Amino acid sequence: MTLQDIINLARIVLAEPNNQGRWSDSDMTILANRAQQQVTLELDWPESTILFTTVASTTNGAQEYQLPEILKITRVYLAGQPIVPTSIPALQGDQIQFYDMTGTNAQPQWQTQPPTAYPTTTSGSTGYGGGTGNTPWSPGSRPKWYFRGGNIGIIPAPSNAVQAQLDIIPIPIALVNTTDVCQYPDNFRDALAWKIAEFALYADNNQEVVGASQAYDKCIVKLRKWIDDMNMMMPKSPFPRTTRMNFRGGVQKRMTSYAGTTWNNW
Repeated sequence: MTLQDIINLARIVLAEPNNQGRWSDSDMTILANRAQQQVTLELDWPESTILFTTVASTTNGAQEYQLPEILKITRVYLAGQPIVPTSIPALQGDQIQFYDMTGTNAQPQWQTQPPTAYPTTTSGSTGYGGGTGNTPWSPGSRPKWYFRGGNIGIIPAPSNAVQAQLDIIPIPIALVNTTDVCQYPDNFRDALAWKIAEFALYADNNQEVVGASQAYDKCIVKLRKWIDDMNMMMPKSPFPRTTRMNFRGGVQKRMTSYAGTTWNNW
């Protein structure tokens, strides 16, 4: 499916066949790229992977690495070992009004944690430590990662150089020329065209924008089912989603995180 294919369907939906009229091909290209990003945000699809090698650290606390511009991190592995997501406020116990100052020189424990070699075994009967991303940091906690601006932080910092694997939702590949091939298969064409129509009708203060939005939402529901069906790891029995979501118009919308850097070498 090319950019021209998407534009052609959007023009049919808008009853706007003339590329010299209200919406030029240049305008439609801008809307198509915004539509791509909205579809990616709605579906958390497709996934991609970033690989990099950590730097051996001798400094206490977390170690941060700059990331490319992405939409979301879904999973993190260090030396093949899964580590759990957290946040800086959670690490120091803000969520329970703990505001940890029990580390050296009244610092939070997570800032005074010594580096460790990965894969790591910590305290606990399983040899891997306990706790989740919601618990304050304490010595022996399970390794965790957090997101700050355009960086990912790893705690404990690795004392050895190992491979980090980040499963991510990337920024969609920008479409520039009408012959450019879209990263999505053809069954995404309706959703992209309806989102373009929603943008265009809103710009014209046209009340039909509501119908376009509803048609787009129906397409997203169908695509989400298609993605779940395509995921061979999904069990056939009822399977609860564990990602945090909110809702709009009956359509689930996963909440996402953004980074602030640029990546040009996928």
